[in-house]
Amino acid sequence: MILEALEGISPERDTVSPPLVVVDHSFSVRGVGEVILGFVRKGILRKYYKLKLLPADKEVMVRSIQIQDEDYNEAEAGSRVGLAMKGATVEEMRRGSVLCAGSPKTGTRLNLLFTKSPFYSGDVREGAFHATVGMQTLPVTITEKTSTSVVITSEKQIVYAPGDTFLLMDLNAKKMRIMGTAHALQD
Repeated sequence: MILEALEGISPERDTVSPPLVVVDHSFSVRGVGEVILGFVRKGILRKYYKLKLLPADKEVMVRSIQIQDEDYNEAEAGSRVGLAMKGATVEEMRRGSVLCAGSPKTGTRLNLLFTKSPFYSGDVREGAFHATVGMQTLPVTITEKTSTSVVITSEKQIVYAPGDTFLLMDLNAKKMRIMGTAHALQD
């Protein structure tokens, strides 16, 4: 019954937008160079595309694409990929980095529309917490709070695309650690 329900799911994939790949893992391979494992969130990624690496703010090139250990010339949105890259180090392509031809945003101070989780029993207040967006999880400070929004600051650049969902978390909470969800407000 569960398998039948899963077969009936057909997720929408945005293959029209410029490519956007979220980096899950990066490492060096002798004879190949720097490799990333990631997820194509939008668009169609092709070999030899030149993309922007954020937050490192470098131009990189896709040398080859693999999906489940098979070589491909392109990968559509929804594909889990292995990419041989040129133009950046493994350290610059760390987990949560984004490869894009479009216009993701970066910032260290974000104004977020916030919805508190009904299961979080603590108070949402100013102070140190964690935020997750894409595959990035980093410490943030809530510096301002209203009933519907929060302003977070971070020492590191936060990379996000318009419409991304942020999770705000209180890792010191006794029970539910997810404080709620948020979306970036237009500045």
